[in-house]
Amino acid sequence: MPLVEALRDFAAMTATTLAEALPLVKGHDLVLVHQTLADAQGLTPVLHLREAAPKTAIVVLTDESSASMDRKLLRAGADLVLSAKTVDGELLRRSVEQALERRKLLVALHRSRQGVDAIVQQSPDGIAVLRRGVVSYVNPRGAEWLKWERGQQVQRPEDGQQLEVAGRQLELRSSTTSWAGSPATLILARDVTKRARSEAALRSREGQLRKAENLRSLGQLAAGLAHEFNNILTTILGHADLLGCDPRNVEHTDAIRGASERMGMLVRQMMVFSGHRHHRCEPQPLNRTVAETAQVVRNTLPESTSLDLQLDPDVENVVCVRGDLERLVISVVDNAHVAAGPGGSIAISTRLAGPDRALLVIEDSGPGVPDEVLPRIFEPFFTTRDIGEGTGLGLTAV
Repeated sequence: MPLVEALRDFAAMTATTLAEALPLVKGHDLVLVHQTLADAQGLTPVLHLREAAPKTAIVVLTDESSASMDRKLLRAGADLVLSAKTVDGELLRRSVEQALERRKLLVALHRSRQGVDAIVQQSPDGIAVLRRGVVSYVNPRGAEWLKWERGQQVQRPEDGQQLEVAGRQLELRSSTTSWAGSPATLILARDVTKRARSEAALRSREGQLRKAENLRSLGQLAAGLAHEFNNILTTILGHADLLGCDPRNVEHTDAIRGASERMGMLVRQMMVFSGHRHHRCEPQPLNRTVAETAQVVRNTLPESTSLDLQLDPDVENVVCVRGDLERLVISVVDNAHVAAGPGGSIAISTRLAGPDRALLVIEDSGPGVPDEVLPRIFEPFFTTRDIGEGTGLGLTAV
């Protein structure tokens, strides 16, 4: 078959130089080009034609065909390379069909890769490829988070490694892959900040649930102990009254009563903590209750400790259990004078905090509650005082 017959289905245009051909090739299906033109030879014609027409099939005819040169021409953009000395019409026809099919597939593959590249480039996760510890690829998010760039030597992260970057909690996953025909490591960096916060919140809620269960158990234990202590105290006080009939025992019975009263206070705190003591909340004059309680407390403070009151006259009644309010003031002021130390000062103030709210503030000149202690101040039986100096029920009971 003559060569012209092989191309009968094409509307052909001819050019004798590369300069003439470049304006013509764009939009055409096929370019049949000789390796040597009047103004270009070797790889140059193919390189320029491929750049000008990425979707056009290029078949190259060579006078001296060699495997090495054929590979270079294909890498430069040719779809097929034929020997001009041996080609005939039938071979050219089949070659043109193959070149057109190959170029069609390559264009489709290129579009597919472009779509994948766009997805990877815009991925919310950081994606990188390492070969022998060198970054071969990294998408924009990976470059932002990991501070990596192509060609950079980095240490391969462990699979599942956690990393904190600019307030973000990142989880790094690594797996084996291939890149450009060579073994490589795929690195995926994912922002797990929300998940980490959710897990932390879940652990916190679980801890609160366990604490609530523990408090319920402690409450039941405290109620039982308080009941037994009350029975024992009743017996002790009864016998103290009998012994008090003899004037010689007055000193001892007074000591017994004093110790019993202190024990009774502890029992009442335990009953409050256990929830087994019920009193009705009623309107109480906040300023007067605080002032009367402060007067009692002032008598127990060292002379070097000052206690000042700043009570807002606009504050009226608050709904509460008066005894609980009194115990709250006594307990907090007691802690305040210990924290303030010798020569310290304590200030109690009240003020309105809204249409139907009042604020009671007790301040001291001490260093404040340490951050590590603050979450535990309402924890039952927790105290920072020395053994025998605190029960750890003061704030818990109110």
